[in-house]
Amino acid sequence: MGLLSKAAAGTPKLDEPSQGGLLKFISEKQQNNAEGAASPMEKAMMEKLYAGYAKYGIFQGLIIEALKYSAGEFTRRLSSMVSNFGSVEGLAPGRALVIFSTKEDGELIGKHLAKTVPGNNLFSFQADNPQEAFTLVKPFL
Repeated sequence: MGLLSKAAAGTPKLDEPSQGGLLKFISEKQQNNAEGAASPMEKAMMEKLYAGYAKYGIFQGLIIEALKYSAGEFTRRLSSMVSNFGSVEGLAPGRALVIFSTKEDGELIGKHLAKTVPGNNLFSFQADNPQEAFTLVKPFL
């Protein structure tokens, strides 16, 4: 059993949330944004953050930057590595957001992923809700 598989053992699965919070975010973005709407990347990011919140409640995130892979290849590789305990969303080219439960050791996972992929662990965080996480992740989009 690999290190990441051991970290995934015992990860709770919660029910999916209503999309009310996501729809509220998009509506507020449309009202506050001079361009009139949230960007497709912001919408995708909020969907992923709401899904993470639905699965884990309070959750952790890592932003990892690739050293030598194309953006799609990097994201697919990370997805396969964390599929047992988390999820991945592509950010700016060569960067990805990994979301997982607070029961996992975020520092250990970040170091292992950065070493294995290879990449740099740019930022790690813990968020109580998707809006807080979005605020933290937005500079990396």
